[in-house]
Amino acid sequence: MEFLKVYDKICSVLQKYTQVNDANMFRINDPTDIGIKKNNELIVFIKLGTLNHKVIPQKEVADLKLKYPHLSIYSLTDGNNFMFYDYDDNKNGIHGFDSMMNILADKIVRLQVDVLSEIKDDKILSLDYLSNYTGIESYNYNGKKIFVFDDHRTTLAILFEAYRLGVFEGKAPNLITFDYHEDCCKVKSKSELLKKIGVSSLLKANSRQFWSFVEFDLSKVDDDWIAAAQELNLIKDVVIIGNEANSNVDNNAIIKDEDGNDHRIYSIPHLSSSLGNRGCLGDSFIKEPYYRDIRDCLGCHNDLFNPSYPFVLDFDLDCFSTDCRGYTIAWPELMFINEFEKNEKVNYFLKEMVEKASFITISREPGCCGGLGESNRILQYLDRYFFDGNLKTFKIR
Repeated sequence: MEFLKVYDKICSVLQKYTQVNDANMFRINDPTDIGIKKNNELIVFIKLGTLNHKVIPQKEVADLKLKYPHLSIYSLTDGNNFMFYDYDDNKNGIHGFDSMMNILADKIVRLQVDVLSEIKDDKILSLDYLSNYTGIESYNYNGKKIFVFDDHRTTLAILFEAYRLGVFEGKAPNLITFDYHEDCCKVKSKSELLKKIGVSSLLKANSRQFWSFVEFDLSKVDDDWIAAAQELNLIKDVVIIGNEANSNVDNNAIIKDEDGNDHRIYSIPHLSSSLGNRGCLGDSFIKEPYYRDIRDCLGCHNDLFNPSYPFVLDFDLDCFSTDCRGYTIAWPELMFINEFEKNEKVNYFLKEMVEKASFITISREPGCCGGLGESNRILQYLDRYFFDGNLKTFKIR
């Protein structure tokens, strides 16, 4: 039976009994995998294929549970019969289509996964939990997590959660950020920052402590969170694209945190300029030392974007605003088209950045964009030209 027919059949049956819809029933990375979520956690995993075993191999059962800790049912199906493992009852079973739908409907309806109640010691258990916090929206784009929020310093809190959860396996990732401002005002030493957090080591900090530090101890105008992230070694090097408000970054400087780790900050123009003939990423004959360094940092060589080091891609929407006669407004749509659609080199680089980022953060910053309406306009343009409508914004008239 074809995958889409199975998908539609399962969905149509379960919709009669549960809240299954396109928001919580979805296709996972492999096009033959179906997932069903409850409270933003995967609780049912269904794989379409041939039933080659009498029971599902235990290693598959264990590996999937490790990846999706709230999983309740794992099932293999040929479209007619379902071989499944029930994690709650710790048992295997085989059912036909109708009886399996009854089991799934009952399971989904009665399974109550209260995500927030399972946060132990004020610690977030996965990045998926972030969408349960006030002001953070979470989206998926080609298997990539995108977090949207208002204040830019929230990016630091998310970087902390990624660090604590081991997303980067002990490394401090690089940060590529599109921002009209530098956000690099100096901060105190690591030991003094840890004292404000209330711990002797960052590993001892829980989510409540760190998020409180971000909210109440960092600048309310979001201009020091990058420096704090580097001092705490939550990010290694930073590339700021489109900075037009400040000019304080020394592209040749090496910044040492209190522990002696080296960091760099590069501030470069928008990609159309940087990738142009005389730009830092475009002209291989320009010999300024930092041009070589920034290309190495980005993995940008011979007109290709191929980073060898993990990075987070970040957008501050004020990067796509402009001042006009005393008013701050969103870029006209034609500017997005010329900058990111018609320029083939920029279009390629942007798509590669989105594809290769570990995850993506977007800060709306309405106060710096000319208001909520202008901020929403910019977000809609990003959604249209960067993320193929996956942020589910409404079309601007």
